[in-house]
Amino acid sequence: MVAVGLQSIGYRQFYARVFERTGIDILEDDMTSLFLRKEDADKLWRSVRRRKVSSKVSRMRDHYRRLREGVKKLKADNKKAFSYESGMMGPAGGEELIHPAEGKGTKGKKRKRRRKTAIDGPPCGHCGITGHSRTSHFECLKNKKRKLAKCDAVIVGK
Repeated sequence: MVAVGLQSIGYRQFYARVFERTGIDILEDDMTSLFLRKEDADKLWRSVRRRKVSSKVSRMRDHYRRLREGVKKLKADNKKAFSYESGMMGPAGGEELIHPAEGKGTKGKKRKRRRKTAIDGPPCGHCGITGHSRTSHFECLKNKKRKLAKCDAVIVGK
């Protein structure tokens, strides 16, 4: 409730209402009133400053600097193999771990993906040919575009 009140009406009005309900007198020139006025002025100044282009630029520079530092640290940690691996906290967690990145020269090598062949997978439920499962695939005999392409080839071939 306090945060919503401070955001919506400001420090001085909010605490004036609180003090009024609790029976505390607040004078115009006492320390509390002066402090609350200063807080409202600071809040207004911060909101105006936050909207300036120079402030936005410096804020974004700082943000991107922190991002670059984080990426640099992450790359260094990945190079040293500091990341979590499955089983590293298991029964052999206290023993020395063997990391694949250390000493084997695997940097930059990627595993090749095995491509599916026409033999892999179940046959299509529409035409019975293996290698696809939907009628939208060009090899499916029930594909409308394939039928139109055959008709066009027959017309052009005459």
